[in-house]
Amino acid sequence: MGGYYRLVSSHPERWNMRVSSVANRLLASLVVRDWAWWRLPVLLRIYVGAVPAAALVLIAVAASQTAWQAGDLVKFALLLGCGMISVVATPRIAYGRGTLVQDFLPVWVLPVAILLPPFYAMVTPIPLLVLTQWRVHKGVVYRRVFTGAAIGLAYGAASLVFHTIPSSFAGDTVGTGTHALTWTAAVAA
Repeated sequence: MGGYYRLVSSHPERWNMRVSSVANRLLASLVVRDWAWWRLPVLLRIYVGAVPAAALVLIAVAASQTAWQAGDLVKFALLLGCGMISVVATPRIAYGRGTLVQDFLPVWVLPVAILLPPFYAMVTPIPLLVLTQWRVHKGVVYRRVFTGAAIGLAYGAASLVFHTIPSSFAGDTVGTGTHALTWTAAVAA
């Protein structure tokens, strides 16, 4: 068939075309009632749907409260770019089924949470997990959506808590006395 496949669905009479494997996956994902999410028990389905919904609402609230600055956007773009390179550099074998994945997402999301307003920390996991899903093609999508929302909420909360610590906590002058130690304690907290 030259790299083309017929779309397989629970309703094959709907699909009477030849499409590539990428288009096949995209078209199959549009059939909402075939999503794996619907096969979850009702309470679990509500929970799995509520976390991303809460994340979207809180992202919108954080966006409305963010003082947008060009310097913040540049820092965000650099850290996100490094995170994306990290995702691509992680070997696909690391994402094996039933294994604990040791990736570098926290290495790039934590600096975003510390250096930038909470909005950036909440949205950073989204493109990183989308890239992971696209690159690896493993896992059920609703799990990645849930994971991204949970990680975004956690880092958004960490960023919010970190930014409530007064700057005087670390000391008046950067690099003198116990400034580095107190600043590190604030980051760890």
